[in-house]
Amino acid sequence: MTDRSTIPEVHSSGSILVLYSPMGLPFYSSRDLEQTIEAIKEHDQAERNLNSNLVDLSLPGLFEKYTTRITCTDAFAPMIGGVWQGMQVVVDCCCEIAFPASIADVDVPTLIRPLATNTSIRNDGHGTKYIYPKLTCLIRGISYGFKEYPHKYNWALNLEEV
Repeated sequence: MTDRSTIPEVHSSGSILVLYSPMGLPFYSSRDLEQTIEAIKEHDQAERNLNSNLVDLSLPGLFEKYTTRITCTDAFAPMIGGVWQGMQVVVDCCCEIAFPASIADVDVPTLIRPLATNTSIRNDGHGTKYIYPKLTCLIRGISYGFKEYPHKYNWALNLEEV
């Protein structure tokens, strides 16, 4: 069994997206990277009442978590040896989250998420602010493949916020 505390953290080069221990992105494994972020399915607590009107039964603050999928095709594979589903990984996301500028009057990291390393809140001057969030997630799925002739690794990482 691998001692997870000895696995180094590796940062990608040239990308805002960073994966922290137990996995990382070596050079040339994260170009043309794509990330999607969506609410977890458990957040959907809408039901229809007797009048067939859709009613939100969710409690504010409950199940307000994200799931994210990161996909890429590049020259080298990501560091996924010894990395398994259920392991925790911290992600500095490359996908921005937009929110109303009025939220900036309160604590953004509490309401939205902490900011990714070396990023700040961006104001577009038209009532919208943007952040690159830092998410602490569990790995829910890993897949990768290789196309021989162009020498390209394709990989996907499914993560869910803790």
